[in-house]
Amino acid sequence: MKGKGTLGLWIAVLVLFLAGSSFVGYKLWKRQKDRALAAEMHRWELKYVMNLSGELSEEQMAKVLETENEKVDRYEVLRPIIDELDLIAFWGVADADEAMAKLKDCTEIRAGEDMSSMLFVVSDKDKEMTAKLAQAVMRSYRSMMLRDGLRAPPPPPGYQE
Repeated sequence: MKGKGTLGLWIAVLVLFLAGSSFVGYKLWKRQKDRALAAEMHRWELKYVMNLSGELSEEQMAKVLETENEKVDRYEVLRPIIDELDLIAFWGVADADEAMAKLKDCTEIRAGEDMSSMLFVVSDKDKEMTAKLAQAVMRSYRSMMLRDGLRAPPPPPGYQE
């Protein structure tokens, strides 16, 4: 009887050890998976404040934001950045069109805290790339605005050559 009791005790200890080890292993795996998901969801944001000449109403601000976001998403603003920072390789996308779509998703202009400012926001998962993107997009956006400001105005309606 003494041998069977000892054997039963050893089997019970082994089963408890395996169950405890499995539980701890599961918890560690779950924590690692949750941390990887959190890291995947975490995005770095860089914001520039752009002051307006005066305070706008909500509908005026909505129109300005829509216009400015269309300007930021223009091909001549974003396309040079894809080549400059080699975003196709960095993000691992197939071509420049996918990189352009992803770049449009990570850049936007939002309303500021009050109605007299706007926020230029750039976000990415990589902290250093966020800073590089913000600088490059802001530089390209400003140069596009300067080019547009130097163009001759369109002819008045009804003007015939």
